[in-house]
Amino acid sequence: MRSTVMIVEWHDVLRMALRDWLSTAFVACRWLEATNGEEAIAIARLQKPDLVLMDIGQIQMDGIRVTERLLTVVPQSRVILIALHDGPESRSAAAAAGASGYMPLGHITTDLIPLMQRLLCEADVLSREDGRGAGAA
Repeated sequence: MRSTVMIVEWHDVLRMALRDWLSTAFVACRWLEATNGEEAIAIARLQKPDLVLMDIGQIQMDGIRVTERLLTVVPQSRVILIALHDGPESRSAAAAAGASGYMPLGHITTDLIPLMQRLLCEADVLSREDGRGAGAA
């Protein structure tokens, strides 16, 4: 089964640019998009994404809170929080929320693809161990 990745970003142009760029590196992935935290949780409940790329600066509910809530619904999902600025407080909050990764925007072009590859590989191994196959519901 192919992996499912959801991008959660309120800004349409940024969300589409991220999807377009990443879909060239992850051609076999199925892509989902959400514009806010509530929509992300609803989509995750139905689609059970393997990986979620979450803007930490969501408008209605910040990415930390969305991550906590999303992982109660789909605990097998991996979440990477993407932040405009890097700081120890944000990193700590991301880890406490259960995020599998934290990506400062300034490192996205060099570090995001390798991190996604590692997390998707881990998700695939775990899904095979529990017999459901990557991306299966």
